[in-house]
Amino acid sequence: MRQENVSLFALIELMDDPDARVYTQIRKELMSQGTSIIPLIEESLHDGVIDPDHYARLAQIVKEVQFNELKVQLSDWIVSTEKDLLHGVYLITKYQFPELSFETLKQQLWSIRKDIWLEINSQQTAFETIKTFNRVFFHFHSFKKSPPNKTTPFDLYLHSVLETGEGDSFSLGLLYSILAQSLDLPVYKIIQPNGNSILAYLDENQTLSHLNLTKECNGILFYINTDNLGSIIDSLSLQDQLNKLGLKSRKSFFEPSSNSAILKGYIRKLIDACRYAQNGTEKSADLQQLLQLFET
Repeated sequence: MRQENVSLFALIELMDDPDARVYTQIRKELMSQGTSIIPLIEESLHDGVIDPDHYARLAQIVKEVQFNELKVQLSDWIVSTEKDLLHGVYLITKYQFPELSFETLKQQLWSIRKDIWLEINSQQTAFETIKTFNRVFFHFHSFKKSPPNKTTPFDLYLHSVLETGEGDSFSLGLLYSILAQSLDLPVYKIIQPNGNSILAYLDENQTLSHLNLTKECNGILFYINTDNLGSIIDSLSLQDQLNKLGLKSRKSFFEPSSNSAILKGYIRKLIDACRYAQNGTEKSADLQQLLQLFET
């Protein structure tokens, strides 16, 4: 064992010191080690019997170190040029599942992706491709919307949705669009004011221009409603939905949202769901910190 580790183990053992000044100083030193201290703390937690208060102090350090690292990673994502949606969603998911690796999440997704890829082909029209996608996603894999008015954070975290096959409107649309984009399908999420899950299928092949419909359709071939098993709708149907809710039409309601906007909307949904969750106040405060990173 390296000498510095011996010293750190000694500090970990002293975390139960009743003197507040000693505790504060030791805590500061351990926190300064960053994520490298976590394996040592976890090793200590598994060795012998630990006083409950001592355990709680060490567990809190692990939580804070992981959260600080998450804020750094999310800040890096925000200023990056790529802003990969899957990686951004993974970072938010890691708040609830700090041990989750990106590769594990990706493998879960790629298993579903493979099943869809085997069923679609380049000879299909865009409509036929989405119908095939829907059959695999909603029927073969049985993804479904969670019951209304009972949304919890676990209905939103992508890892949970993949495990249970059930998610809220936002998370299902998010999963659908990530899978579609991984298959090079031009399907993008639109943040809707009513919370409905609407995706846009872009007209990459310029089909609309041949029909002189480019201006009317804003470059969108059609829309996908994942709240209704991926049903295909047009812009007039989408406008009608908004009219029924008394919402004024805005261009942003009909065009793909940026990945940053999607991630902010994702965090806001999680904050809202925390109202019904255990330790919801604490989790909501943490998520507010993540949301504020987009404003700095």
